[in-house]
Amino acid sequence: PQSADLPTNLEVILGSEKSNTKPVAFSIPVGKWSYSGGGYQIAQAFAEDVSGRPFGQLAQDLILDPVGMTRSKMTQSFDLAG
Repeated sequence: PQSADLPTNLEVILGSEKSNTKPVAFSIPVGKWSYSGGGYQIAQAFAEDVSGRPFGQLAQDLILDPVGMTRSKMTQSFDLAG
């Protein structure tokens, strides 16, 4: 479960006050590929919307488990106790 203090993926994309980023903006590439962290966040949100499942579970079921990476995760857990 995500802490109430951490922004959701959508809040980061929109650049909400909980996020430490500006809203995601993108442009159509011309001629060469360029990395876009915000673009990957939009792709993650799209995959979650279409599937109705959290991205971490999708990655586990569709990528990590099928290739035998059963101890790998695409989720974060925070040990706030210390």
